[in-house]
Amino acid sequence: MKITSKFLAALAISIAFTSASVAGITVSRDTDIVDFAINSVDGSMFHFGVHAEGGTRAMEYYGRNVDIDTSRYVGFLGVDVTRSITLFATMGTMISEENDFYNFNAENSNAFTFGAGLMFNLIDSDQFELLTTITRYRLQADAEVYYADFEDYSWTEFDAAITFQLHNEDAHNNLQIFPNQYAIFAGPCVSVISSDELDQSSGSIFGIKGGISLLFTGNTYITGGFEYYGDSSMYYGTIGVRF
Repeated sequence: MKITSKFLAALAISIAFTSASVAGITVSRDTDIVDFAINSVDGSMFHFGVHAEGGTRAMEYYGRNVDIDTSRYVGFLGVDVTRSITLFATMGTMISEENDFYNFNAENSNAFTFGAGLMFNLIDSDQFELLTTITRYRLQADAEVYYADFEDYSWTEFDAAITFQLHNEDAHNNLQIFPNQYAIFAGPCVSVISSDELDQSSGSIFGIKGGISLLFTGNTYITGGFEYYGDSSMYYGTIGVRF
């Protein structure tokens, strides 16, 4: 497995940024977050769910542009290390397909994939007075690395993001509204791919992400979102519970 200097640089920058943010900001006691793999509510510390994502990644194969269609289906298990940090692991399958018809064998390739990551609760505040429908705002950061070994090439991906979230926590006061709580989120993201046969296109590293989360009970949530990198895009969905 080849680890490029580009991969290491992005990893170092992301870790340094999130670590500095966590060190400088105190998270309030109420931390019931709705986002990928995390829904941190007092009284529980474990998270379990399923996550699916798919899209097109712009890569290069011996100097030629190659679009790789990828899909990943994993289960995740998370644990709250502290009130502000959650560690999670993923395991499942990844599917890739090259759709440019070059002499690159990536048609209907399947591989076992596994990974690990962290989520950080950076800011949590209910002092939002701009809109009456918004009862809380939050700032979160996450980072994940996962690996898949296909028959003809390896795939190591590091993803990180910082999202600003707007929450409506008063939905449960209206019996006609379902779910009990919802949130929208958006922010910058980075995705770095390292492979022994493929090189990542420079236009598919930095991007933006956004989406919506729905909290149905205190321990059950659904999240849907997208990531856009200019010449690449991904869409994902998550169903999770706490126990």
